[in-house]
Amino acid sequence: MSSKDPLASAAKGATKAAFEYAEEKIKELVIRFRNRDIAFVQDVDTINTAKEQRNLSEYKYFKQYIENRDYRILFQLGLTLRKFEKDNKRLARLRDKILLKYGENGLHIAQFVQNGLINKYVGNILESSTIDPEDLTVEIEKLFYNIENIVNYIEQFDNVDKKVKEITTKILAYSPKIYVICSSKSAMEKCQKVLKGVLKEIQNYEVELYKTDIKEVLFLKRKLA
Repeated sequence: MSSKDPLASAAKGATKAAFEYAEEKIKELVIRFRNRDIAFVQDVDTINTAKEQRNLSEYKYFKQYIENRDYRILFQLGLTLRKFEKDNKRLARLRDKILLKYGENGLHIAQFVQNGLINKYVGNILESSTIDPEDLTVEIEKLFYNIENIVNYIEQFDNVDKKVKEITTKILAYSPKIYVICSSKSAMEKCQKVLKGVLKEIQNYEVELYKTDIKEVLFLKRKLA
C-alpha cells in the first residue's frame, strides 16, 4: 500500500499544471505587449512570424518610405501572408484578422505586398520619372490610400463586360500613373479578355506583363506626354 496521500498528490499535480499554464499565459502576454501593433492577431506563433519579417531587406527598404503607422503594419503583415502561402489554414486565419481590423482596403494592401506587386509598382514609378525619396513616400501612400481605385483582381467567374466597365471608369476618373490588373492561373484567359476590352476604351496607356506559373499581373502605364 502506497504511503503517498492520493489527494495530496492530485493537489500537487493540479498546482503544477496551473502554474505552468499561468507561466505560458504570462509569456504570451509579454510577447503580445512587446508587439502591440500586431497583437490583434491574437496568436503568438503568428506574432513571432510577423516580427521576423522586420529583419527582411524588403521591409527595411520600404520602411524608409512608409510613414503611416497602419500602412507599415499592413506591409509587415503582407510579408507574413507571403510566409504562410503554403499553409492555407494560417493564411486564411491571418487574412480574416486583417479584414476584421482594417477592412477590405487594408486586406488588399496586405495582399498587394504579399504578391510582390509593391516591388514591381515602385520599380515602374522609378523608371517612369526621376523622383526623390520624399516623392516616393507620397507615391506609396497614394497607392495604399487609393488601392481600390488603381488595383483590380480578376476572378474566374467575373463578368468580363462588368470588369471592363469598372476598370475603364476608374482609369478615366482618376487617370493613375499606373493601373494594376491581377489574376490567378484559373482566370488568366479572362484577364486577357478584360485587358482587350479596357484598351478599346482608353488611350495613352501602354501595357507591361508580369507573369508566373500561378499568376498574371498587367501594369497599365500612362504614357508620358
